[in-house]
Amino acid sequence: MALSTIEFFNLASKLVPLEFDGSFDKLQSFLDSLALLQANSEGHADRALAFVKTRLTGKARDLINDDITIDDILKALKSNIKGESSKVISAKLLNLKQNFKDTSKFATEIESLATSLKRAYITEGVPNAVAQTYATDIAVQLKMPHRKKHVW
Repeated sequence: MALSTIEFFNLASKLVPLEFDGSFDKLQSFLDSLALLQANSEGHADRALAFVKTRLTGKARDLINDDITIDDILKALKSNIKGESSKVISAKLLNLKQNFKDTSKFATEIESLATSLKRAYITEGVPNAVAQTYATDIAVQLKMPHRKKHVW
């Protein structure tokens, strides 16, 4: 049974996040929500498309023109929104310096970059468990600043 317009918009607002700005980290979740919306939009294709456009902002909205379908949106987002490569993130991680940051902030930066590195590996086709191992190995290579030894 097809949904009424009100039921459709209630469902759509629950399935599709408030907005998508083209962030690579949020891309897959947004694509998944569009696929769910599309699968439940029988009789509401035009409304679904208009609704999805309202959720796109920034870079993501700039990729979309007016004469498209949800499939076109899916393809455009997949092909144009790319994250940084594992090599770039590895270099950032290995060049990270503590300097005058407190230890917890420095550790948070390491964890964030290690998580981004794992995602990059997975995007590049590395299995999840292997990606986790690789990212951890790179993060462990960071050299903590050594304290100067005092000679008495």
